[in-house]
Amino acid sequence: FDQSDITISNGTVDVFKGSGKEYSFEVTPAEEGKVEITVGDGVAQDADGIGNVGGKFTMVYDITSPLAGSVIDGINEDMDWSSTPDQLTAMWMNFSDSLSGIGDYQYAIGRSVGSTDVLDWASSASDTTVTATGLSLEDGSTYYISVHAVDRAGNVSPDSTSNGVTVDFSPPETGIVHDGDGEDVDRTTSFTTLSANWTDFKDELSGIAFYEYAIGIGSDDTSFVGWTTTGLNTFYSRDDLTLEVDTVYYHFIRGRDVVGNISDPIVSDGITVDQSPPALLAVSPDKYSPLPVTASSEIIITFTEPIDSFDLIIESDVLEDFAYSTNLIEDSLFVTLAPPLASMDTLTFKFRNVTDLVGFVTDEISLGFNTEVLADYNSDEKIDVSDLSLFVGAWTDGDLSLELGPASGVVPHLIPAIDGVMDIWDISAFTRMWHWSHGNSMYLARSYPLGGADLDVKQSSKILTVKVPDDALAGEVVLQYQTSGTDISFGDSEIGERIILTSKDAAMGQLAVAFGYIEQTDQKQLLFNTQYHTSNSSNLTLSYIFYSNDNTVISQGTKDIDLTPVPDQFALHQNYPNPFNPTTTILYDLPEAATVHLVIYDVLGRQVRTLVNQDLTAGYHKAVWDATDDLGRPLSGGLYIYRIQAGDYSKTMKMVLLK
Repeated sequence: FDQSDITISNGTVDVFKGSGKEYSFEVTPAEEGKVEITVGDGVAQDADGIGNVGGKFTMVYDITSPLAGSVIDGINEDMDWSSTPDQLTAMWMNFSDSLSGIGDYQYAIGRSVGSTDVLDWASSASDTTVTATGLSLEDGSTYYISVHAVDRAGNVSPDSTSNGVTVDFSPPETGIVHDGDGEDVDRTTSFTTLSANWTDFKDELSGIAFYEYAIGIGSDDTSFVGWTTTGLNTFYSRDDLTLEVDTVYYHFIRGRDVVGNISDPIVSDGITVDQSPPALLAVSPDKYSPLPVTASSEIIITFTEPIDSFDLIIESDVLEDFAYSTNLIEDSLFVTLAPPLASMDTLTFKFRNVTDLVGFVTDEISLGFNTEVLADYNSDEKIDVSDLSLFVGAWTDGDLSLELGPASGVVPHLIPAIDGVMDIWDISAFTRMWHWSHGNSMYLARSYPLGGADLDVKQSSKILTVKVPDDALAGEVVLQYQTSGTDISFGDSEIGERIILTSKDAAMGQLAVAFGYIEQTDQKQLLFNTQYHTSNSSNLTLSYIFYSNDNTVISQGTKDIDLTPVPDQFALHQNYPNPFNPTTTILYDLPEAATVHLVIYDVLGRQVRTLVNQDLTAGYHKAVWDATDDLGRPLSGGLYIYRIQAGDYSKTMKMVLLK
């Protein structure tokens, strides 16, 4: 009978219900846990299903809770750690009930002893093990499994709780690995031995169970030596390998924790089998990039492998002493040269006793470097008008980055002493370098393509005037002339703050004038003096370029100009030949344009021929007379008179015609 169906009190059963009927009972105590029940009219069955009609039978009653047992995390052996994030297992034993017997076990899971905050009570029937799935467990948290037993009479035992299992599904934290048995090494001379050591692996939960290493010949290769355990040793060494020269070997290390989580492998920076001395690998800047003269420069020299020690001597063709410093970082040597250096100098770096990490020493290494040309701002190895434009622009803008002086030494190997001021010393240094550069260059090949406005050039008797654009900051005019008939010199008388640089080669007939305006002026022009060795016209080639204050070209070009000699005064010269037959030449000079009348008379004063009657430009002119009159008729021999009238000037001379 189910205890819930009856109530036993003072040896009597109040009511018993069964089969839809009510029966009366008389209860007589028998022994502990049992009673004799006398059933009235009707049929009743005992616990074994045996029916009785009336009479007496014995029934067991149970109001005592089962005895509690013990619970372990896991199966068969208690677990402290679990690597599964969604399930837990447990096993229990020694629960008992001597009366009605255990009919069910129930379990619950919580974050503390006796707690059911993770999983409320659930039945496992008569099983003494359970695997709870579908959980959401947190890494590092401890979980407790509680169990109690329920007997057949419904009595519940006290709860028993496991000692807890901590969830650990995160791998160990990786550390640092070093090639070698101490501090990290990059080179070895051995063909058989490798070693490594590592530190700082951590696992805050279950703890590290053991380490493994592998070796590869690439940063992602572990095939040379497969994964091999070292237990809890944080180092290994073996001498049974077959290594190849100039090959880089990488060590891989990983850790495994108690529950089996494996860390990502970390890899060393590699160790190379070295059997050769170091060699030069790269140099920056290269020998074709000149070193700055007025600023610090850094030269990076890279070797084929890390360097342990070296000796360096730096020699200069110009300077006896200068400051420099070195900084060696593994395979790279940083050499910093302090200013000033000498212009157009050659520096020679001599390396001796360059020793690598395993003791191999290289032969002497020699490197050569050139310094830049002072005032060569655009690095074209000459100082010209473009450099002048930059220099003047820096002067007017107060830009000290192009400062040059004062400078000492011999051109072109000047040594600048930067003083933080743009002044006459800077102009002096620039001028000296400009003249040196122009003394070593030819202007014949200088020809600018036409760009911008055409050049405005005017001629007078002895002056050639070149108009400079109003917005020009700097510029250059180069003249090439014929020395047989002309000589040209710079004769500028313009007032203003300017830099004027001239270079002339009289033998070649070349004159260059570069200028820069330190102070702006309203009228800008260049004046050239012209002297003529002959009355014949000659050719002048004039090249020009002008820059604005932002160093852009305003206009440029090359043009040919006819130079017409102009006399200082009016003149009429003796004809030649004289006497003559049949023709003679008459020369006359016009210092300015004029209307010219040149007439021939006979001895009686009669006009026989008009040679010239027209407006003429200034210059040296001539007329040829063939001894005929105005009608083309030959004249007889004798004395003739020729007369010139040009403006206010007039003159008469004689000549003789022979027959």
